[in-house]
Amino acid sequence: MLFNLGLNLIERAENAKTVGRRAILHRAILHRDGLIVGLLAARQLRLRNLAGLVLDHTLDPSRNSMVDTDPCSGEQELPTHRKAMA
Repeated sequence: MLFNLGLNLIERAENAKTVGRRAILHRAILHRDGLIVGLLAARQLRLRNLAGLVLDHTLDPSRNSMVDTDPCSGEQELPTHRKAMA
């Protein structure tokens, strides 16, 4: 049900008319909100992981998948206080 709501918001954004700056901003907000609702409905993500998602890095639209949901893993360097603990 929530996943379908996310898809509905994305569809509304894609079908909305884009005349003027306000309409473009409204479309972008609808699309963003639909993506967030859909992701949260499909996968349980912590707020930190959700905020750390980056298109083409942690989200791969060509594969239709999430590559990595942990923003502190992979090629990103750990903060100095975590290096000491590792």
